[in-house]
Amino acid sequence: MGFIPYVITEEDLKTLSGFQHLGEIHKYIRETAESRNPGMFTINALADKIGTSPSTLSRYESGKQRELKAALLSKIAQAISVPIEVFQLEYYMDDPRPFTICGITSSIKNFDLLEPTHRMHLSLKAYSPAGVMHEEVDEIVEMSVLEYEEFIEEVKHLIQKVRSRRNTWMRKKAAVEQMNITNPT
Repeated sequence: MGFIPYVITEEDLKTLSGFQHLGEIHKYIRETAESRNPGMFTINALADKIGTSPSTLSRYESGKQRELKAALLSKIAQAISVPIEVFQLEYYMDDPRPFTICGITSSIKNFDLLEPTHRMHLSLKAYSPAGVMHEEVDEIVEMSVLEYEEFIEEVKHLIQKVRSRRNTWMRKKAAVEQMNITNPT
């Protein structure tokens, strides 16, 4: 099905570069597509096209949900026919180039989701209570968009797991101390 395209103007780029979160960019692009193609890019219509819930898109556009998975963002880019990079804040820094909504421009290529795009500097130092360093990791790792998303989720999960384990041991320690107070030897 053919859509009525819209070429982003310098004024649009200025507006887009002023946004603070990715959801605002997404909403602007989606609403622009909807204004040219009524009924085709409402939140409900887009959610149906890409196989997600309208509430997910609504939370993202309002800033209540900070990120979308790269695979979902790729589906949105395909549905609206824009290069995926226009959904990144970095695109609008320095010298952003106009693009077409509802028709990919030849001057901008879609991201290769497996191409390294992020450089992660991993630095970890493990110290004993006496301040003696036992372990050190200092690595720079390049990751693709997909690897980056998974890595960030894994790090968040690991931190949560360490905190949870620490809380469990603190509760056990408190229980043992309470037993020692109630049942002194």
